Amino acid sequence: VCSSDLDEAKALLATQSASNLVVHDPTGQQLLNTIRPYGSPLPRESDMAMIERAIETGKPVVSDLFVGPATGKLVVGNTVPVIVDGEVKYLVGMGMFSERLGEVLKRQKIPDGWVVAILDRTGTVGALNWDPGDVIGKKAPARFLERSSHGDEGAFEGVAPRGLSVLAGFSRSPRTGWMIAFARSEEHTSEL
Repeated sequence: VCSSDLDEAKALLATQSASNLVVHDPTGQQLLNTIRPYGSPLPRESDMAMIERAIETGKPVVSDLFVGPATGKLVVGNTVPVIVDGEVKYLVGMGMFSERLGEVLKRQKIPDGWVVAILDRTGTVGALNWDPGDVIGKKAPARFLERSSHGDEGAFEGVAPRGLSVLAGFSRSPRTGWMIAFARSEEHTSEL
């Protein structure tokens, strides 16, 4: 890895919606990270489950939400193994900070009164379409996770923490296991 590799990675990053690009070795040691200047010390990856799944399957893998070791920010990663002579030599990854996921939701034309969230496979909130306060990085309500654990998509009526009746639904990606979740109080659903 040399400084021109970092320059090329930064040029590629400018064409993507990602926050950073990373090259790892199979132990998870970062060899290049567009967040850090060339030659600066780089950490070992903190989401080894993602690295191990990519090595095991030989296919691209999307992580759950984790704290990036170079930034300390919540990030979702996507990594692809680079196979040379039948062996994984490197992994190339792209990270997206959770606030970027939130920006994607905020650009959607979500009607007033609806709350929409992106959840990882563990039920951790990665983004919301409104100012989340301290919700990002925490588990969705246990009642919602229990109801959404019975399939890849569905809708149901429930009761929000403040006692409001809500209509809620979800759809889980078969490819990544991540989920889009939505809810609206019944006082607003009568307008539909």
